[in-house]
Amino acid sequence: MQPELEIPTGARRCVKSDLPLKAADHYFSLVREVRGVLQREDYAAEHWPGPPADDDQDVVAWWESRPTGEAGAGRAMAPNDVLLKLFDQWADDPAHAEARYVLTLLLVRRRVMRIEADERHGLFGGPQTEAPTPAPGLRVYCTRRDETYDVPEATPNAQRAAAIQQQLSSLLAA
Repeated sequence: MQPELEIPTGARRCVKSDLPLKAADHYFSLVREVRGVLQREDYAAEHWPGPPADDDQDVVAWWESRPTGEAGAGRAMAPNDVLLKLFDQWADDPAHAEARYVLTLLLVRRRVMRIEADERHGLFGGPQTEAPTPAPGLRVYCTRRDETYDVPEATPNAQRAAAIQQQLSSLLAA
């Protein structure tokens, strides 16, 4: 059984001052991994310590944003570069295989990646002419990086897919 990703939604409070972030407040968000758990921290612009150091291995991503209206209203997803960094971090972690597969499909939907082939249908859904690889999955091309990736198939059941979608939304909503 895959472990659950417990990711809190942005609290709309500055972690330094503990003051609420209001509509039109300028703020920064940072996601770090602490003992295998992803945690989000929001900072009011005046309390932002600056971008993390390049050698800070716990930091998954950070971004700058402005909240909109009511909590949850008009939420925008994190930038594509943030999603790609998470895609890279989960590459060799079997505990995140299902979440990475769902993230890959999200990146395809956003047109950051495109499916080059899958092991069942071959290139672009046509008949497969070569013997399948031992591990079924997707071959995707990242247009931003000009790189191809083989993503092992880790299709979650419907309940798990919904949980992963909620977890990604909670983590990445700006």
